[in-house]
Amino acid sequence: MKPQFIAMLIAGLILASGGRLEAQILPGGCSSCGPFAGGGPFAGMSGAFPGAGPVFPDHGRHGKHGHDDPRNDCFLTLELDMLMLNRDEPDTVFLASDAVTTAPLLSTDSLNFDRELGGRISAIIHRPSGLDFELAFLGAGDWSENRAAISGNGLVITAPGGATLNANTAEFRAASRMWSAEFNLHWRLLPRITLLAGLRRVEFEDSLVSLTSRAIATQLQSDYEIRTRNEVMGVQVGVQATLFRLGPGFSLDARVKGGYYWNDASHFLADTGGNGAVGALSATASDNPTIFDIAVRGTFHLAEHVELWAGFQFLTVGNLATAPGQIAGNDLFGVGTGAVSVDTNDRIQFFGAGSGLTIRF
Repeated sequence: MKPQFIAMLIAGLILASGGRLEAQILPGGCSSCGPFAGGGPFAGMSGAFPGAGPVFPDHGRHGKHGHDDPRNDCFLTLELDMLMLNRDEPDTVFLASDAVTTAPLLSTDSLNFDRELGGRISAIIHRPSGLDFELAFLGAGDWSENRAAISGNGLVITAPGGATLNANTAEFRAASRMWSAEFNLHWRLLPRITLLAGLRRVEFEDSLVSLTSRAIATQLQSDYEIRTRNEVMGVQVGVQATLFRLGPGFSLDARVKGGYYWNDASHFLADTGGNGAVGALSATASDNPTIFDIAVRGTFHLAEHVELWAGFQFLTVGNLATAPGQIAGNDLFGVGTGAVSVDTNDRIQFFGAGSGLTIRF
């Protein structure tokens, strides 16, 4: 994460809070008067999702959350999550084919990335003005996958710029990583619905390495390497809602976010096997990606200030530069017109189940 972005988020929290940490004023009905008496079916929730606990509004005489509710002293909500995230493959690119039959033997569809453990942490400062301020970070470890192809007829390896390499054995090693940071304003529109707006940054890095040997059972040698980097930044809006509640102990909640973003993408290609005259290529480009972030979770209210949740997250990011996507448009080996470009036409999806703990202070 760049220092400038961290400083921007911290400054936003400090300025927005006015240097004070106070409890949130939540709209809705009082626990003992008004149309929402008794914390009925329209009682809201006050954690990272709208459903994390009953709503005790300020009627001007009951305190910030109503009567003697101990949450009057709460000013901060922390959420710690663990996710098992999958990532899908980009558009199909054929990597190796049989030298005689020309049948494809290996493509990017063969890169079945395993689930990787990811973590998400968020902090929400509650304000008496009705606006809450959230700082959240999501990170995932390295996705990696190795795939090999072998043929007695020989292999034709697809290389950048339309070049072909001949081999008997080939192996492709792919890896990627992703992280996301957000700063959001939360505004409770209705007891069960909260609107949000803010800033988001996503970084995605991808790499692909080709290794081949000219004879079966001999040592593999690197032929080329491709690395890409995407720095996505933009504004987003969203909504969080409690879909239903099952008594005071359980609720089903959902969150949807999306917005307008821009992507500073770059790539680096290296002829690691010395097969051509160029040696290395690099380029940059910009694009406007689309991001949709959807989460559904069931929340178990263990205590007044503590919730445990389990659910599913889906994050899709479009207009990204992936490593396989750079093969076609970059003449790394000098066999064509010398083309150099950054392809940002791939969409990557991250999805998986997770669980977490929410604590209010």
